[in-house]
Amino acid sequence: MYLTGVFPNVDPIYLKKVVAQKGNDSVKLDHFVQLQWEYPTYLTREKMKRIRITEQQKQYIKKFNVKNFLDIYPDPFKYFQNPERKSECNYDAFEFLKSHFNKFEMTTLTNVYEQNKCHLSITKYET
Repeated sequence: MYLTGVFPNVDPIYLKKVVAQKGNDSVKLDHFVQLQWEYPTYLTREKMKRIRITEQQKQYIKKFNVKNFLDIYPDPFKYFQNPERKSECNYDAFEFLKSHFNKFEMTTLTNVYEQNKCHLSITKYET
């Protein structure tokens, strides 16, 4: 699509909706391009990614359902206790560990968390 060349970081789904709304009216499409070029308000791929993540978080928090959770993780203990599972160090997870194990020295807690490849559940279990 030509417009993705003009706006390379625009979300393609958003762009398709705009093009569908404007139809074959080149004047409206030109006006959209001009306006977005000067005052960009279009949804970028990054914005859409953040929106999807936020929606997913809301679903997990407000609409948590054990059945759905178990559909995704049939054996949650096996999944979350798997030391081979790829994990990334997370500030919030470490803050949880700090508050939960507040009598431990910070260096000890940091070392255990890093030795466990930043797996929160494994670190909590071992500590």
